[in-house]
Amino acid sequence: MIVPWIGSALLCWLGLGLTANTFILGVQSGPSLAAELVKDLLRPERHFAGLDQPKAVSLLKRDFGVGVTASDGRRLHDLVVEKGYRRALDLGTARGYASLWIALAMKKTGGKVITIEIDPEVAAIARENFRQAGLDSIIDSRVNDALAEIPRISGEFDFVFMDLGAPLNKKLLDLLYARIMPGGVIAAHNAITLKFGQADFLNAITSDLNQLTTFIPTFSGGISLTFKKASSIAAAHP
Repeated sequence: MIVPWIGSALLCWLGLGLTANTFILGVQSGPSLAAELVKDLLRPERHFAGLDQPKAVSLLKRDFGVGVTASDGRRLHDLVVEKGYRRALDLGTARGYASLWIALAMKKTGGKVITIEIDPEVAAIARENFRQAGLDSIIDSRVNDALAEIPRISGEFDFVFMDLGAPLNKKLLDLLYARIMPGGVIAAHNAITLKFGQADFLNAITSDLNQLTTFIPTFSGGISLTFKKASSIAAAHP
């Protein structure tokens, strides 16, 4: 456990920047990440425990995620269930791996997922995966440039997952921030490994006092979670 702990602490420190705060974060998160690595090696099935949708689970066990892992998917799933989120936006469908994890959670909360993919051929693969998983009625799959499609969608969201590419994250944040519900969250993949391609986004989510941001130093690149407080919503919508 010591070697993974030190390695994960260094990963977080080097990934987020060589500061005292990130070193402390790395040391604090090191044990949990090291434990996660060991558990993944000894109990690879653990991420699927307690899930009651066998078709979806069977599909997810094929591990067709692009960057997003089963560990990441389960983290997002559990967050949605814990918070009771019901209106999700998934940006960058790819073949639908993260979308399925989110949809599994939405099935429990009674919610829906809108997912956007720019490549129609890839989106067609995702839609077939959704059908095979038996979750296509929960997922609204759209083919378009996300920056063009988002303004066409009415209403607010309580859960957003961004995995379009780090350089676009700040534009997406600007486009969506006012539409996040009280207590809602924007999750972004690759917060650590692609740090230098999104300095403006990372600065924005760590400098606003109305936000609480946590970096999760997963081995797939890190996920940032930016929760929006009720007070900031009230200011945006008097």
